[in-house]
Amino acid sequence: MARDRRRLLMHPWQSAFDRLDARTARDLAQDFGTPFILIDEASLDSRRRLVEEATAGARLFLPYKASPLSHVRRYFAAARLGAEVASGRELAAATAHGIAADSLILNQPARDATTFRGAIALGATVVADGVADIRSVAAVASRQRPARVLLRVRPGQAGGAGWSRFGMPVEGAEFAAALALAAESPSLEVVGLHCHLGTNISAAASYGQAAGQLAERWRDIERVLGRRLEVLDFGGGFATPTSCPLHQSPGQWRPDGPGSIVAEIRNALATTRLLHRVELWLEPGRILVEDSAVLVTRVVHVREGAVGRQVTCDSGVHQVPTANWLRHPVARVGKCDEALNGLRSTLLCGALCMETDIIRADCALPADLAVGDLLKIGAVGCYDLALAFEFIHGHCPVLLQQRDGDLVCLRRRQPGDDSQRLSGMRCAPTS
Repeated sequence: MARDRRRLLMHPWQSAFDRLDARTARDLAQDFGTPFILIDEASLDSRRRLVEEATAGARLFLPYKASPLSHVRRYFAAARLGAEVASGRELAAATAHGIAADSLILNQPARDATTFRGAIALGATVVADGVADIRSVAAVASRQRPARVLLRVRPGQAGGAGWSRFGMPVEGAEFAAALALAAESPSLEVVGLHCHLGTNISAAASYGQAAGQLAERWRDIERVLGRRLEVLDFGGGFATPTSCPLHQSPGQWRPDGPGSIVAEIRNALATTRLLHRVELWLEPGRILVEDSAVLVTRVVHVREGAVGRQVTCDSGVHQVPTANWLRHPVARVGKCDEALNGLRSTLLCGALCMETDIIRADCALPADLAVGDLLKIGAVGCYDLALAFEFIHGHCPVLLQQRDGDLVCLRRRQPGDDSQRLSGMRCAPTS
């Protein structure tokens, strides 16, 4: 596992944060203003290739919740990744992007009957989490068009990484009842198990322990269902080198790579002689898209106080919401004199009128940082765009740097009158 971790960190791939040069940042800031987000297609492409190589033999599905951008979703569709969707809206988007039915997974906590019906009609695989889900899916499926189902399960607390909200405890009464009901439902075709351990999991051993627990029950489950299971879907939740949680020290954050995770799962399957007859499915989101985007913002205020230096930029947690739980990489754009002038611990705040608008509480920035300097904030490609909200300042531009060097504006800055319209108010015209 240590070798795989080094390989992930030392691979000649660079993130959008690393690749953004000073000239490009300044030119884009002049043309589009700050803040803005830049998606780097070359980073997206190289990370996909790295993950595909590390997980060779497994089927990959992009969770659509990871990125709301149609361009990103279409990119992965063209690369023949499947899609994991969580709503009717995402299901419609995936079909519009050309995702084939056998590459679609519906996993919806909303349990909307119309969405279940649409997915089953397409021939997508549906995740059922509990007896109620099995009844709902069976009600809209038919003998002529059985629903392909993955049963969502939860093993014991594998390595302390387990979640408790989703999945039926594999040793519990609910799962036993669900199996019995599924076995009696002619409109259901249970093809496998689905298990998502959590998010930002750094230890590959957690996946190996969970896979071992499921493998031990595999043949018992098949006997109850009266059929062989074909699929083990382990979801995602893979940590990355840039997804350091707030409670961790960046210097100590060394997550295992995807190759180590897959090796742990396969070792567990091999122990129970399931390796060559069970297809492994994975739904990596963060590890595919997180480092493909960088946010550029401008320093608007510097204050020296009793608790140290506080810097305010023109972005905020409304544009980097994951800053509430992750330590994003931050650096000044375009000056290489930090070694001469030194770095200082800095509280980096946003421009919202909120005490909680803290992008990074402990970043090291140049001692001579001044108003007007540009900063870049990395690892904003996963969930930040999906969770961003227009509070006070609205949405910022989103730009795409294509592999051929061309620049595409995916979203322009939100005008003030648009914000008023969205809030149901009319904005008086100015003369």
